[in-house]
Amino acid sequence: MQFFDFFQNGEWRKWRVLLGLLILFAIFFFGNAMYGLYQKSESIRIEQEKKEAELSAIREKQSALQSEIDFMKTDSALERGAKSRLNYKKEGEEVVVIIPEADHHVSGTPDVAASWVSEVKKVLTNFFRQLGL
Repeated sequence: MQFFDFFQNGEWRKWRVLLGLLILFAIFFFGNAMYGLYQKSESIRIEQEKKEAELSAIREKQSALQSEIDFMKTDSALERGAKSRLNYKKEGEEVVVIIPEADHHVSGTPDVAASWVSEVKKVLTNFFRQLGL
């Protein structure tokens, strides 16, 4: 019965401040721990959303590539590729080759020479102008 004597004698009032501080410390400690867990769960949720968006984009690209692969396996796509890359033709077909017009400049030499001459002319003009001639 010593436990009840503690409350009957009023001894517990001496310890009430210490008990209050202990309760406040426990609330702060567990609250801080819970807030840390909340922050971690939010960062994981945000990361999961990013990864799901990436996965969705990858699946869309995969679908587009698979459609392209399926198309390329068809006979008409193979024939078109052979005609464009290998100049393939069927019997009775004619191939027309279009050659673009040739440039008038040979490897850009006249343009380079003209720009070099104009730069030298500018430098010499500025030099003589500064000399007062």
